[in-house]
Amino acid sequence: GTAPAPARSLVACAHVQTACPVLRLSFIILLKRTVIGKFEAGPWTHSQSKVLKRWLMEKLLPGEKLQEVGHLIGSHYSYMTYVLRLLGAKVGERIYWPGSSFEGLVEYDLLEVQDDVVFGSRSAILCADAHAAAPIRIEAGANVSDRCVLMPGCVVGRNTVMGSGSLTARGACYAAGSKW
Repeated sequence: GTAPAPARSLVACAHVQTACPVLRLSFIILLKRTVIGKFEAGPWTHSQSKVLKRWLMEKLLPGEKLQEVGHLIGSHYSYMTYVLRLLGAKVGERIYWPGSSFEGLVEYDLLEVQDDVVFGSRSAILCADAHAAAPIRIEAGANVSDRCVLMPGCVVGRNTVMGSGSLTARGACYAAGSKW
């Protein structure tokens, strides 16, 4: 036999809830690569095409929406790394993304995360402010704890610890092995 109607409905609902975020993300990655293109450092408000591209990406996939897919694939597994690479980020190996919401992240191409980095939860990665975009680099072995805010152009050095609630300065470099 076949399963009773309520059981079939439950299975169908589970498939839709699983497939929809993945299909949506796949479509967004396709749009990012073919229509929106690569984000570059520099002023973004002086060009209508840059403003449109940023607005479109912000509406399609603000960083905090990645968490929906993270719930399905496991936010601390290598799958999240692959998704970020597909969106244009330069991402290393063995990165721990527990519940990272990537709040504020729109310019994925300007994010570089090297090997063995650990993130806390609810941190904001801002590769752009109201006027210009700048790359953010997080070097190997760094720890970006809970509720940190990384401002455009900052560099978090190798094995540096950004303590819970840290706010970086725009364009600042945090020395290797330092604690903030």
